[in-house]
Amino acid sequence: MLEHKLVYLEINSKAVLQDAFSEIRNEVNRAASRLELTDLYNRAGYLISLAYDSFWERKFFDDIEDIRHTAEEEFGRTAHKINDQAEKIGFEGNYDEVWAD
Repeated sequence: MLEHKLVYLEINSKAVLQDAFSEIRNEVNRAASRLELTDLYNRAGYLISLAYDSFWERKFFDDIEDIRHTAEEEFGRTAHKINDQAEKIGFEGNYDEVWAD
């Protein structure tokens, strides 16, 4: 998990943020357990948390609202996919799809 956190700190644009969420969604397709899905959900949550961190406020200054909007949309798409995969492998898909801080 630490490795992912360090990589996520290197995000420097909206496109790279979208790519990070896309990578998580790709891993969702291969997840075979609730534990794996929870880890992926937490990684997506970490990304959206960064979008509201003061470090990213300074980093993206003029673009922070666009970054936050993108992170919220991507989080929702990712959580929805996680819920679909959970049901596919026999678990209840009950991960929140809307970010609430």
